[in-house]
Amino acid sequence: MRLRHLEVFHAIMLTGSISAAARTLHVSQPALTRALQQAESELGFKLFQRARGRLLATPEALVLHAETEQLHAGLRELQQLTVNLRGRGRLRFASNPALAEVILPRALARLLTQWPEASCEVRTAHGEQMMRDLLTRDLDLGLAFEPPSSPGIEQTTLGENELVVLTPRKPVFKGLDLHANSVTLQELADRGSSLRLISLRADDPLGRLLGAACEAADVELEARTEVQTYQIARALVEDGVGCAIVDGYTARGVDPQRARVHRLTPSIRFKVKALVNAHAPLPAMARVMIERLAEALGAAGPSIP
Repeated sequence: MRLRHLEVFHAIMLTGSISAAARTLHVSQPALTRALQQAESELGFKLFQRARGRLLATPEALVLHAETEQLHAGLRELQQLTVNLRGRGRLRFASNPALAEVILPRALARLLTQWPEASCEVRTAHGEQMMRDLLTRDLDLGLAFEPPSSPGIEQTTLGENELVVLTPRKPVFKGLDLHANSVTLQELADRGSSLRLISLRADDPLGRLLGAACEAADVELEARTEVQTYQIARALVEDGVGCAIVDGYTARGVDPQRARVHRLTPSIRFKVKALVNAHAPLPAMARVMIERLAEALGAAGPSIP
């Protein structure tokens, strides 16, 4: 079976009709019918039978479809790869939620200025999920906080920032100087449950950094609320639910009328890294996106002047 015939065959199997398959492949119905007839002639058996106005796959076609489905998927990936290598393809990109809110829009705007005909698929995910998608080639590029090392994944540091403390303007927490530019881990630990500390899961990359810093300082923080993203933590602080330790990028979006940003001491710094499949060709558009992301991270500056 020729590759063109395989494409026609799978389009009909997917859509169930000549007309729909023709639209999918952007060809005329007569041209697609001729291609199907040629395929059946070369194979020596029928692929479809018409019943009540519909095309039904023959038993032989069902067996053939099962055996060639993986090959057809590989051909689609090859077609997409060649388009991406020309720089006019679809960039599949994933980012940590906090970076997707603050850094990604600026970088993506610059990318599309350079590649106006490009299209993008943007997702939010955490490092482990990005790595799985990169390894299965379901993703071209990821951006994450302090991702763990993983075989087959290449990491490039694009920026660096620090964890900060957010406190609500109301209510006031007694014993904590909310007007101070910095807050220590010891002060947060001393206030205990009265701060109503909001935290991320302990297995979050930045959560692990915070845990290591607390262990080194011999302090223990008591969290009252656990959330999935730093944006949720920031929103809760702004509504007076409690205090939170968040990344510096999330802190840039805080409403100054509703919350304050304090530097955390000792400083807990973290890296922002681009993730790619080490064994897959990197599309030209992805290479440019990495450059734009590095520029956007550099332009973001510190969360506390």
